[in-house]
Amino acid sequence: MKQTCVDIAEEADLSAITTMFAALNDLHARQIPSRFRSDVTVADLEGFLRDKLATGAQAVVYRTEGVVRGYLLWLVEGRSGEVLRHPRKVATLDQIYVDPICRRRGVARRMIRFFEIQAQLAGCSEWVATHYAVNNASQSLLQGAGAASDFHRLTKQLSDQEPLSLTVASPAFMSPFARSKRR
Repeated sequence: MKQTCVDIAEEADLSAITTMFAALNDLHARQIPSRFRSDVTVADLEGFLRDKLATGAQAVVYRTEGVVRGYLLWLVEGRSGEVLRHPRKVATLDQIYVDPICRRRGVARRMIRFFEIQAQLAGCSEWVATHYAVNNASQSLLQGAGAASDFHRLTKQLSDQEPLSLTVASPAFMSPFARSKRR
């Protein structure tokens, strides 16, 4: 019988996590080349992960027979209250990846459940995650874990358009704020 477990990552797991992170970045770089770099090295990625972990991110791993087959990277964010919003402590699921040979076997859901327990222990009231529109598998996974869409972000690339020119409006058409500054 195979031994499997989900656990908090250890220093010895960083090499395996970095390898999977490289595969994840490669996937993103192929799908969205305008946003993701394809020229990063494994050393760059390991440094990035070390920096994240040193500044509070936490990693969860899934092991089969002692071999890391998936990871989840998350962090706690304290969001201060403001005029419109209540303060809250939120767990942000930053990255999740499962080795292709272990996909569709509940590995990601087990890591998410473990992450949820850790987030509750850290005092978080909720978790959030974002994914790119091209990643339908992530959306299905996150929704299957009980997450629901509560915010939509739209993006428009400006680099492919002709530069816009601005014409200065006459004082009669200026906003009251702009007029008061001119006085």
